[in-house]
Formats: sequence, C-alpha cells, structure tokens
Amino acid sequence: MVTFQDTDPGAISALEKPWRAETLAQVRTGKVKPTFSTREPSAIYKQRKAGAIKVTHLRCEGDEHAFELHGGPEKALLQYRTAQSEASFIPGAFRENFVATYANERNVCIGDVTGPRQPCYKLNHRFQAGDDMVLLERPNPEWRVARIQFYLYHNMRNEESMREILEVKELSTEMRDISTNRLKKQFENQAGRLQGAPEKALSTWLDYRVVEKTKETPQIYSLVFEALAPSKVTTMVASGCHVRVRLGGKLTRTYSVITGDSNRFQLAIALSEKSRGGSEYVHEKLLPSGAIQIGPITPSFPISDGASHHVFVARGIGITAFIASAQHCQRLGASCHLHYLVRSSDDIALKLLLAEFGSNITIYDKSAGKIFDTRTALKQSTTKPMVSPSNLHFETFETAKSGDPFTAQLADSNISVDGEESQTLLDVLRGAGFNIPSLCEAGNCGTCRVGVKDGRIYHRGTGLPEADKCSSILSCVSRGVGTIVLEL
Repeated sequence: MVTFQDTDPGAISALEKPWRAETLAQVRTGKVKPTFSTREPSAIYKQRKAGAIKVTHLRCEGDEHAFELHGGPEKALLQYRTAQSEASFIPGAFRENFVATYANERNVCIGDVTGPRQPCYKLNHRFQAGDDMVLLERPNPEWRVARIQFYLYHNMRNEESMREILEVKELSTEMRDISTNRLKKQFENQAGRLQGAPEKALSTWLDYRVVEKTKETPQIYSLVFEALAPSKVTTMVASGCHVRVRLGGKLTRTYSVITGDSNRFQLAIALSEKSRGGSEYVHEKLLPSGAIQIGPITPSFPISDGASHHVFVARGIGITAFIASAQHCQRLGASCHLHYLVRSSDDIALKLLLAEFGSNITIYDKSAGKIFDTRTALKQSTTKPMVSPSNLHFETFETAKSGDPFTAQLADSNISVDGEESQTLLDVLRGAGFNIPSLCEAGNCGTCRVGVKDGRIYHRGTGLPEADKCSSILSCVSRGVGTIVLEL
C-alpha cells in the first residue's frame, strides 16, 4: 500500500523546520469584483493592508468571498508562506490573508488549522503586519497538512487512510465529507475543482497550422501542429491529455495528445468506419500548412505517481492516449509496461515513438496469432493474485452514440428539441445555442453532464456515478427514451 512519505529530504529540510510562532509579514483583504475573461465574481485580488485588521469568526474585516464555501468558521483565513511563492509569484498571488515566512503544510498540523490551504484562527483578534502569529496547541502532530494533501490529491483511493483521517476530530467538515464519500466509492469531480462550474468554463480557441501530416497506417494519419502565435509560457503534454479541435463549420472533436507542448504537439487520428464527419475531414480535407483552431491542452486522467508498477493496455488508435503516460513513467524511472493490440502489423502506428520503450512494450499482432491475455499480462506485472478495481482505469475512445429518436424538453428555457437517430444530445443542444462543455466526448470524463428533471435515460459511458444517474445524463453518449425534461 502506498503511504505518504517525503521523497527529497534535502529539498524539504527548510520546510520542516519546527514552527510555533513568527511575525506576520503582510495582512491582505479583497472585495468581490468581476474578474478574468468570464467576468466571474471573485475576491482573488487581495490588497495589502496597513494598521490593525479585525478578524471575526467568518473573515478578516473588509475581506469578501464570492463563493459561500470559501469562507465561514472553518475557512475564515488563508495563510501562505512567502518562500513557497517568491520564485514565481508575488505575495498575495494565492489570495492569502496572512503572508508569513515559515509556517507551511510540512510543519503545521491538522488541529493547528482545519485543513489544507484553509486555515482559521481565534475569534475577534486583531492582527496587522508585524504582529506575532503563535501556535496555541497541537493535538495531532502526526497529521501534517502535507500528509492530508497527499491523500486528498494523489493517493485518493486509500481506504485505510480515509478511515484514519475521519478519526481526526479537528478536521474541517469539507475534508470529512470528502473522506466519507470516498469510502462509499463516490469520488469528487477534480475537473470541477480545477476549472470551475461548466457554465464558467473558458472557451479558449487558438490558431494553429499543420506542419506535418504523415500516413502511419492505411487508416491513421499523424499530424503535427504549430501555434501561429507561440506563447512564452507553454503547457507541456502530460499523462492523459486531450484537445478539442474545430474541424470546419460547427464540427468539433476531441483527440488525445501524443507528445509536445502547447506551441507544438502531435495528434494521430484514425478514419472511423462510422465517421460523423470529424475523422473524414482530417483525412481528406485538412492539408499540410492548413490553419485550424484548437482548444487548450487539458488533462483528464493523470496517472498515480504512487503506484509501484503501471500496466497500459491499448488497442488500435487507443495507443495515442497512453504514449505520454508511458513516457512520463520512463522519465521518472518508474516501472511500467505498454501492451499494444493490433489486427495486423500493417496497423502499427507511431513506430518511432514506440521504439523508445524498448523492452517495456509488447505488440500483439492478431493476424500472426499473438493474442493478449489479461491474466497473463497482470501476472507478469505483479505478485498479487488480483488487482483491486480501484487501481483500474478505463478509457473508451469510440462508443455507440446513435439510437432511437427522442425529445428533450428544456424546463428553464421553455423549449423542446428533437434528437434524431444519428444525433447526440450534445450535438442537439449545441445546435440550439447552448454552449455545453465537453472533453473526451466518449462518455469517460463526465464534463458534458446535464441535469435531468424527469424521464427515462438510456445511459452509456463510465463518467457518471451510479448515484447520479437518476438526475443527470452524459450528453455526449447517453440518450433519452421518448421524452425527457432537462434542467436547461
């Protein structure tokens, strides 16, 4: 079982310097105002304050929270250590109220504070820059904030640790609810945490051109795209990244990114026998030097760095989703093996990239009688008799989307739309003017979910928890039966 441990003692020795008191460098507050390109209300921009600032059980005097769950008795104040941000950010960049020098997640424990990045303090004290910040008591020295963060964001499926966390009585209500839900196999949507609500998602499209188009197999082209206006700050392709691509008119498709960064990256796209226009456009109309609009590189299934060994199994074009993950493992020196299933040797794509994996890849040519066997592959990879379902992840890159016609009544808009046999609900809603966000468009990620008020749903895909199927639908793959009523 993977447990929390520090991996670079030399680099973190300064962070673990025992902490009990220090002098505040700054106190900062902010008002709610429209921010970013979405004009979303936020108080993220906090100003440095001079003189004494009163602190109540809810917040610093003059400080505001646009989102009600970002404040309250368990989140009245946020503190950040200047040394953690000074290399890339200035004090205040993380919306902190208190700017201090030494207190951080590796020398502060649950009980000192209520949770990661959500500290609170005593009621009705007055603080200002130059005042002392003093630890009054430490009931849980074994539960550093960094340890909580490890199980919150990295080893998320460690049930034994979740039960231990629930024994910490000083833990915030939010952290307690998260741990309780995970024990019920109900995992929170991390995309929502990182990107905000779907209706607030940024719709950023950038201009690229095709600089290389290579026929990898009779059915697969690989393409290299370069940004027409390269950015000085790039996003590297990480494990399990996708991009959305505009393919003429209103046609939009999502593809796995193989390698590169946001200024130059590679995709590979198979011509689908059931193409609804996307892969056909790429193969027949998208030419070298051609211009195209592409959305930001977006991760959807990052791999666990805490695993002792990674097994990747891909069939056909599905290989595109796992090359970056396998490369990530090799860079870190982590144990991994890639199993690639093809109908024949003519179907092997991206041979130059695959050659980099050496003995860490096995190719199964069905025409030559080499068949993949799950039990054999897992026995070669682990000494355990079975693999826990919590350690398995599935991605479907093509799934059934057609079906019987249906009608969707949009309760809030007081209109109805009809879905034909070959149309997805996502296509229908976008055609009606609704900007429904999506990522994988294969039923995996859950980004395109829409609330359901009434009606029967034919559910497809894996991105919707069982508990939510009575009130939501994955609009990219699932369909209504007869007439359904949506919360739109």
